[in-house]
Amino acid sequence: MEIIINKNSFNQSKKGNITSIIYFQHENFFFPEKDWSDFVVVILYWWNKNINYLNENGSELEFMDGDFSIKIEHLSNKMIRMYFFDNGKIVYELDFSKSKLKNKIQEITKAVVNHCDEKHYISEDLENLRSLL
Repeated sequence: MEIIINKNSFNQSKKGNITSIIYFQHENFFFPEKDWSDFVVVILYWWNKNINYLNENGSELEFMDGDFSIKIEHLSNKMIRMYFFDNGKIVYELDFSKSKLKNKIQEITKAVVNHCDEKHYISEDLENLRSLL
């Protein structure tokens, strides 16, 4: 499973919002869909905070656009089950390593912050995300 971003798709609005292509891919499954564009800095901030508090009660990774989310169920100290929801319906399930998911989110976060710095983006959301690194 991978979290995909496209550095060529980054854009900052006049209000300071930063969007980019970001989606999950596992084999031939794409979530929410291939080339999905969203508020990448905001959702990565949410994901980092939620994944850091992952415990027996599980967690959730949400997208800002659309009714898409990933509910995470704690299976063991090492494993989680990810339920991919589209409009309240499970469209995919995946058992995955808890540490690998945390690492992937952290790696993508670093890449996004670095790319925003290269593009000289400035925003409060970006500073909030940077504070989690």
